[in-house]
Amino acid sequence: MTDQNDTCVNFSNSLNTINDKVLYTQVDPHPRLCAKFTTNMDSQVRCPFAHEQFPGWNVNITATDSLSEIRITSKINANFTLHLCNRTELICDSLNIFASIPLEASHYATINVSSDICGPNLCIQASRSDVKYSVPVNICNIPCRSQEQSNGEASFLETFLLPSVLLILVAMFGFVGCILLSVSYKKKLQERGYFKIKVKHISSGGASSMEQRVFIRFAQPEDK
Repeated sequence: MTDQNDTCVNFSNSLNTINDKVLYTQVDPHPRLCAKFTTNMDSQVRCPFAHEQFPGWNVNITATDSLSEIRITSKINANFTLHLCNRTELICDSLNIFASIPLEASHYATINVSSDICGPNLCIQASRSDVKYSVPVNICNIPCRSQEQSNGEASFLETFLLPSVLLILVAMFGFVGCILLSVSYKKKLQERGYFKIKVKHISSGGASSMEQRVFIRFAQPEDK
């Protein structure tokens, strides 16, 4: 495998001593995956996938204000794992696996990553888990959510959202209060009307029981 400086880095347990030919199976077709041949005379490095237009799979990240989104695209059937790792010099020390993703050919998957996974030394490492030799891809320098954005959102909540909620609550309580006052006022009017009609009935002495009910329901207070 070649690193960022095109230096060949050996895979562990990949050395074979042969007299004729060697066959490597379960190999990731990645442009940076190479084979180093060493004889008594010299050493040569061959990268059989270097002329591919792009690797069999690719991974990139898109950062927004609230989260980061990882997208893995694959031209082949493959299984992938995503690790969190600490970047120390040229090595990314794995912390833990936080996603395992199976993909079919010509498909992609997106993974949302919390915005607290960020910073210059914290990386996301993607690699194939279904082959023996695979080139990991490290995504580092993940942008962090700025304190100004967090303060701005908090200021927006304090300035606009909370006062709006309070105004709505005040309006609701006022509306309910008006309804209760209106009902109470109507009851008082009915009680006063009933009293005056009853007095009128006693003084006149000629209304029927049906007329009493009609006057009690619809009568209004009389002016003195």
